[in-house]
Amino acid sequence: MALQEKKTRAEIARRVNTAAQEHEKTEQTLTHVQALLREKANSPGQVMTAADLSAQHWLGTALAGQMTTLKNRSEESQKRFNDLKDQLNLQSQRERIVAEKALEAKRQARAHAQAMADEAMADRPRK
Repeated sequence: MALQEKKTRAEIARRVNTAAQEHEKTEQTLTHVQALLREKANSPGQVMTAADLSAQHWLGTALAGQMTTLKNRSEESQKRFNDLKDQLNLQSQRERIVAEKALEAKRQARAHAQAMADEAMADRPRK
């Protein structure tokens, strides 16, 4: 039973690491998109054709849309990470409880065996 609890905890820990990596990757991508938007906003004013303005508008709109999507994905991955961390903590507590119960059962078995041995020694005639 304790082995099963350890396996479960290991699986949850693996999922926590995966969620953390996913969140980190999303945050890096979001930072990159934000930097691109700032770069476009800070570009020097210059004379542009209608096609250039249209392209700039399309790019800005696309980047803003991507930024919104990435923010949502980042929030979801952060929530998933936090939920998995909570599950990991609960699993660790379960594992600790199972280990304590197993240890207590071993103690009781040893105490019972010792009591039986003491009783057998007491019943034996002395020389």
